[in-house]
Amino acid sequence: ENDDSKSPGKGRKKIRKILKDDKLRTETQNALKEEEERRKRIAEREREREKLREVTNFFLLLFLL
Repeated sequence: ENDDSKSPGKGRKKIRKILKDDKLRTETQNALKEEEERRKRIAEREREREKLREVTNFFLLLFLL
């Protein structure tokens, strides 16, 4: 008797092997590329905002002195 029969309704579902990147559909590969580019843009925007905050804080400090 296997473990699956002890817990009804909780057996293994359709478990599929993980595909390698070169086996993914073109649409999926394109979506992954677009997502990576989006994340890079967001990270760049965040770096620019941080620079702006630093400059703003520097001038604010100068103004207060």
